Amino acid sequence: MAKPETPTTGSDPIANEKTVWDSFKNKNYDGFAAMLASDFLEVATDGYYDKAGTVKGVTTFDASKAVLSDFKTLNLNPNSSLVTYLVKDPVFAPDGERNSTIWVKRDGKWMGLFHHGGTAVAKPAAANMTKPAASPAMK
Repeated sequence: MAKPETPTTGSDPIANEKTVWDSFKNKNYDGFAAMLASDFLEVATDGYYDKAGTVKGVTTFDASKAVLSDFKTLNLNPNSSLVTYLVKDPVFAPDGERNSTIWVKRDGKWMGLFHHGGTAVAKPAAANMTKPAASPAMK
């Protein structure tokens, strides 16, 4: 069986995120690791992880039904960008979760440097409307 290709990244952080998720879906964990800087850091709901911990972590979930949307990009400078987006998945994020990644250009290659994931999207709570008490009658 042929070894999966190493994914290509570029200056478009949205395309890079989609490539990352394609790697998850195709179980191309070596390709995913190749897209991360050696000093990569992830902050998740259960702690923080270095590159090796993050790569190990993505092998434990099935991303095949994940749907990405609501992408926003902020160019920090010519060599770094922030992308945020929403992930919905019927198993691990049915209501959605927010994710953010900082992409940096190092030695001519765009790489993931920092990722924050898993911030659950809360359904809006019903307004806590209490009726004001009637004012006491004047005596």
